[in-house]
Amino acid sequence: MKNNIKSILSIAVSILLLNACGDGDNKSETQTDETVTIDTSNVQTLEEVNTTVISYCKLGEELVKGGENDLGKLDASQWTMTLDTGVEGDLGIKECLINGKSEARDCLQVDPQKPGTGMYQEIVTEEGKRYRVSAELLGADNYQDPYNYDLGSSYVSVEDHKPVEKSEPIAYSESVKGDAPKVVKFDFDAEKEMNYISLRGDTAFRYPTLFNISVKELIQVENDSNSTEDTNTTENGVPCNL
Repeated sequence: MKNNIKSILSIAVSILLLNACGDGDNKSETQTDETVTIDTSNVQTLEEVNTTVISYCKLGEELVKGGENDLGKLDASQWTMTLDTGVEGDLGIKECLINGKSEARDCLQVDPQKPGTGMYQEIVTEEGKRYRVSAELLGADNYQDPYNYDLGSSYVSVEDHKPVEKSEPIAYSESVKGDAPKVVKFDFDAEKEMNYISLRGDTAFRYPTLFNISVKELIQVENDSNSTEDTNTTENGVPCNL
């Protein structure tokens, strides 16, 4: 009887061992070395994050002689031609009629003679600082069809050397065409102590038109959390990207 019980127990143990080994084999067949793959294609770098943060700045002193959006300060004598045509009167303050000749305003015009040429003025900057250019422009007319500002476009550029006929600006505004005055703005980083602001036309023998122009340093406004005045608002500064 005892021998029978031992036999039964030994058979049972063998069955249990076989089942245990079988389960182990099944687990090894289904197990995989899975790893988590992180998609970094949409992750911004620190540099990208910094360029998308909008803060607020105050504007420094006016750098353009006859600028600061003051029509009374427009002075043709402060500007130099990028292409000397030798024609007297290429630079001058003129009366620009706009909006169907119903409104007359003083403007600064120049005959660029060749596409991309115009006139320029020196501006003293500081290396490593950022500046904002603001200008109000019309399109370009000519002497045969005055006050038709659809004949060409006006734009403003900045260069780090004296502009010539085929200059490559470091920054420039959008081009303006037509008789609707438009304010254009853009920023640039100064890499030299002397830069040049320029009014240019995109078509030869057309007169690009400038009403006013301004170049000022962008100075970041620090927001003091203990102050009752919120200095980080558009009311106390201009949006900037430093």
